Amino acid sequence: IRTVRGGEHNKIMMLASISTMPSWTQLRKKLSDLPMVDRIELLALSAKQVDMIVHYRGEADSLERAIVSRNLRLVKNKDYWVVSRD
Repeated sequence: IRTVRGGEHNKIMMLASISTMPSWTQLRKKLSDLPMVDRIELLALSAKQVDMIVHYRGEADSLERAIVSRNLRLVKNKDYWVVSRD
C-alpha cells in the first residue's frame, strides 16, 4: 500500500486526449500509478476523449510535475487540464 503523508485532498477536472482504447488504458495506468492519486472518476468516454476527475493529495504543482515526469503531455487551462501521451 502506497501512502503519501499529509496533504490536502484535492480534485481536478482532466480531459484525456486518446486515439484508441489501449492508449486510454495505458494513460489511465500512468495516472493511477502516481503516488498522490487516490482515484480517477470517469465522467464521459468517447472515441477521442475521456472526461475525468482526478482525486489526489497535496499540491497541484506536485501532481503536474509527476504527470510530466511520466512522459505525458499536459496542457493546463483555467478550469481543467488536458493530458495525452503524444
